[in-house]
Amino acid sequence: MIDWMFNQGWFSLHWQLFDWFLRPGTAYFATKKADEIVHIAWDYGGLNGGPGTVYVINDDYTTHSDMTATVDVLNFNLTNMYHHTFTVTADPASSNGVVTLPTISGLTTTYFINLNLSDSSNNVLSRNFYWYSTTADKTKKSCKWYYCATSTYANMTSLQTLPMVTVSHTDTIGTNSVTTTLTNSSTNLAFMIRVRVLDNAGNETLPVWWSENYITLLPGDTRTLTATYINDAAPPISATVHVDGYNINPN
Repeated sequence: MIDWMFNQGWFSLHWQLFDWFLRPGTAYFATKKADEIVHIAWDYGGLNGGPGTVYVINDDYTTHSDMTATVDVLNFNLTNMYHHTFTVTADPASSNGVVTLPTISGLTTTYFINLNLSDSSNNVLSRNFYWYSTTADKTKKSCKWYYCATSTYANMTSLQTLPMVTVSHTDTIGTNSVTTTLTNSSTNLAFMIRVRVLDNAGNETLPVWWSENYITLLPGDTRTLTATYINDAAPPISATVHVDGYNINPN
């Protein structure tokens, strides 16, 4: 039973943190994101079922003060429809709804929410990026013990029209890690970027643990990711970094 909770027991999102080859999947990185000690998140149900509430969660034993939270709601063409920046203090073991989003007129059917939380030195503590729809998910009244079936799905078909983007990357192969800096120099969204380390035969080297993966970059954004191996093993000889994704030109 414990094994099923980690690897692919079912052909679905359930219990699929990594596969048979110890390749971390999207669920692994989503779980890692959700388990941050200090975390910023959007609950699309809201405190009272409204347009959604942004939470700051602190699972630490100490108070985190003088943090800055930034909330942006973007139309599908990335026009900013709502921007709010405010100072946050989070008590130990707390979860607080810090702002409830207003009703925003003129939103496209598919839209995005970008959240950032930084400390007083402007170091990023947590970031989260969401895509959702003005046509909301609806669940059936009857639920099973592990999920509630969806009767109506949110309309996010616009994602299929995202233009293809080339994400440049600068890579450093260290003695026991691989680091890559990704840059989206385009004017479009780089959605769900996947990064892999390949050996000289073009095969993905596993198991490998990325600091994060399947990330999304707004135009002009840069992010540095690091990959490490079990027991600080060295990367493979002639290792290279390969980048692809939902609307990413492989390179």
